[in-house]
Amino acid sequence: MQSPSELARQEEPEPADVRAEAIRDRCEAVTPGSWSALTFNDVDWYVWADEIQFNVTTLRHTVPNDGDGDEEHEHVLAKRDAVFIARAREDVPWLLGERDRLKAENDQLRTRNAALDKIAEVCFARVLYEIEHDTKLDALRVQVEKCLAKLSESKEPPLCP
Repeated sequence: MQSPSELARQEEPEPADVRAEAIRDRCEAVTPGSWSALTFNDVDWYVWADEIQFNVTTLRHTVPNDGDGDEEHEHVLAKRDAVFIARAREDVPWLLGERDRLKAENDQLRTRNAALDKIAEVCFARVLYEIEHDTKLDALRVQVEKCLAKLSESKEPPLCP
């Protein structure tokens, strides 16, 4: 019997980079070149390695011939599976390349965003410094305070400088 920690480790998702590398390794290990799906009798479907003229696999969905007409449907499934497998030979490496491109773009954007965050932080600190230390603002604050004082002493609006 497995301990709870062993069960928890089994349920942890595989890191995306590790999984992508395992997929890439499997792609590099298969028969090279482009593949096609073809048939000679609409029953047996072959995944054919075009460049080396090699049958990668044969697919046949079999059902008992019980007269219910499902045999044709099973042949269609075998064709669809064969086409999927044949196209996967090029589709999976393309998807891995697209993943790599998007990951690199994401890394660049994260780096750029980090740099922009630092620039914004410096600019914000500079603005705060200017607000706190600007003598014009201090002079304006003094004038506003004088106007408010005069206003509280008189019922008529003061003429502020």
